[in-house]
Amino acid sequence: MSEMGDSSEQSPTAVPDNQKSVTYLESLLGQQLRIHISDGRIFVGQFKCTDKEANVILSNAMEFRSVKQKDSDNEEIRSRLVGLIVVPGSHIRKVEHEQFKKKK
Repeated sequence: MSEMGDSSEQSPTAVPDNQKSVTYLESLLGQQLRIHISDGRIFVGQFKCTDKEANVILSNAMEFRSVKQKDSDNEEIRSRLVGLIVVPGSHIRKVEHEQFKKKK
């Protein structure tokens, strides 16, 4: 009998759940993702890969950030092309899949 917290044994459902996760991530390869990070910036780009630390690589990525204007309380959204980028998993707060409606 193993003690609680012993990670050497997996539950019978661990493999199927893991396979579902892998299948879902594979379905997102090449898709447009929007990633929100801890400092408030947002990156939008094509999902290329991830790793066990949840780092994400995006290609053709754009960075969006909010900048407060000096002489008013208004904020302006600024963007720039960053290209290929590694987003550290420790900074990721939210990931969204950008889906576009198909035109008929």
